[in-house]
Amino acid sequence: MNKREFNGLFWLPDHAEHRVVGQLTIPGTESAKLSLNGALTELGMSTKSGIDSLRINGIADNQYVTLDGCMISHRS
Repeated sequence: MNKREFNGLFWLPDHAEHRVVGQLTIPGTESAKLSLNGALTELGMSTKSGIDSLRINGIADNQYVTLDGCMISHRS
């Protein structure tokens, strides 16, 4: 499978009004990666160790996507 990249808007299911621009990358054999130009956690959502994974919805290249089991790997 070839690497694919999709540009779009992404949000948390309970906060569809707060959309963040980002790029979804699906490499051939590795897990997908979502890079955001903003933060979904500004909504007061905790990123403490009690949260194992997130669900993120989005529209990427005119297709609806749901990303299940997302983990935060980098913040700046």
